[in-house]
Amino acid sequence: MTKKKHILLLILLAIIAFFGGKYASNLYHKQQQRKELKTQIAGTWTDAADSNTLLTLNADGTIHSTVKNYNKWEVQKTENSCFLFLYTPQTTDTLEITLFNPTLLIVKHHERTTVFKK
Repeated sequence: MTKKKHILLLILLAIIAFFGGKYASNLYHKQQQRKELKTQIAGTWTDAADSNTLLTLNADGTIHSTVKNYNKWEVQKTENSCFLFLYTPQTTDTLEITLFNPTLLIVKHHERTTVFKK
């Protein structure tokens, strides 16, 4: 290889390393945000309209529910919204989180809004 080709190859490798590192950093940051949000949401939530309806969201991703046989949960935040995914062995329920604070969780599922209190 000529000296020019070596220099071009090094420049190309530097560009790939730069963008690869940037991508990995962004991915790590998103994973950390998801983990922090999951920790904040974890806890026992009671339906404000029906005190017999409980969701216990554990920080490890397991769930106990008086509504359905859920076995796992996760949260995902996009640029404009936030979603709570509740999994059963057969299905996944996707709830849009419209409001969240340490004591109040409001979710929307199939045009139905539910208010949960901690």
